[in-house]
Amino acid sequence: MTFEELVDYFMKEYKLEVTIVSCNRLTLAMSISPSFKNKMKIKIEDEYAKQAKCDLKDIDNLALEVSADCEDGITTALLPIVLYKFK
Repeated sequence: MTFEELVDYFMKEYKLEVTIVSCNRLTLAMSISPSFKNKMKIKIEDEYAKQAKCDLKDIDNLALEVSADCEDGITTALLPIVLYKFK
């Protein structure tokens, strides 16, 4: 799944605008960052492997912390950890 697919999923299913995606203390994507649009086509696991400098051959999932704003742009949604299975 790419960051774009994740963002689209949260918007379609929950009407939430994803602002931050992090995993294991690494910020994988942040909407206020100039690089956010460039990351949209990147797979989440590829960005994690790049930042963590690790090989994901023995890992099949990541626990993502997703922060999002409600459609009103004022309220922040409190979301549970997202278990992202990529294999």
